[in-house]
Amino acid sequence: MLIVSVICDILSLTNFVSKLIECLELILQRPEMTLDAPDIVDDFYLNLLDWGNNNVLAIALGTTVYLWNASNSSISEVVTVDEEDGPVTSISWAPDGRHLAVGLDNSNVQLWDSATNQMVCTLPFILEVIYFFFSCDII
Repeated sequence: MLIVSVICDILSLTNFVSKLIECLELILQRPEMTLDAPDIVDDFYLNLLDWGNNNVLAIALGTTVYLWNASNSSISEVVTVDEEDGPVTSISWAPDGRHLAVGLDNSNVQLWDSATNQMVCTLPFILEVIYFFFSCDII
């Protein structure tokens, strides 16, 4: 009885290991793509990347915000802010996947429509904006 139990344990372990090897073979051993990010501000407290639910990565590089569409690898520039307003300190996608909030060093938040690359509004704040998020669909 004990031998049968041990054999069953060994067989189930062998099955588990073979399934694990199959899963590990699916994991890429090298990156599929590398995105260069020159001029990214080296500050731990800034939020300069945000992946939207529309499969688009927003990235702030200095005073410019770019969008990289992971579906077709296209890159577009949303905005380049003036030097006295920047650099960009945070970015965040709205839940609708279309609007992007851009926090600036001058304590303002600009809301941008990514489909038209038009600014919707500017929200002034008292303190520097380093992180924010949308708590509900307010657009």
